[in-house]
Amino acid sequence: MTLPFLYVSFSFSRSVIFPEGGDTIVASLLLLLILHDVLDPRRNSWSPCRHRGAVRNVVAGWSIWLAKVQVSVIYAVSVLEKLKVNEWLDGSVLYYWMVWSIYTVPDPIGFVRQIFVVPIIAAASAWFTIILEALLAASIVTGYRFRRILVPLGVGFHGAIAVAMGLYTFWLSMSAALIYLLVSPGDRSWLPRARGYPDS
Repeated sequence: MTLPFLYVSFSFSRSVIFPEGGDTIVASLLLLLILHDVLDPRRNSWSPCRHRGAVRNVVAGWSIWLAKVQVSVIYAVSVLEKLKVNEWLDGSVLYYWMVWSIYTVPDPIGFVRQIFVVPIIAAASAWFTIILEALLAASIVTGYRFRRILVPLGVGFHGAIAVAMGLYTFWLSMSAALIYLLVSPGDRSWLPRARGYPDS
């Protein structure tokens, strides 16, 4: 399924009028995962690995590892670029985004604008964003327990951006990217277990 999905994703990213970044991220990750899809005989990445040769195992493993590196680099670049902007450093950037930007919160939750008028809240939110993205960038070299904590934090973080700025497809794209970054292939312990079904 990777090849047709890559075609659709790349075509969409080239033709969309108002790109928001998620389409490009999906296309780049799918490009890295082509070899994994072609050489991995499993139905999906969480299925048990059976009857796979050494070459397939190495190539599929490196394909996923490169996807993890790609997502980690995305967050690292985001942090570095934010640190070059004075509005991020002084904490005022979210005030401008929420109150004066075209990507402001929708009217049903317009009260959120007033929250970011408070300087301490705006500054704390800005630096929380920088710190969380730095942790996500570094998660590729951290332990399993720490990554499990980052999964709901990262998905919730992008979910908040989706609600506040209307970037819902970006939320879906980054949630998928976070799963590749933070969840190891074959690890289903973070998924809810359905009653009556075996663990593997």
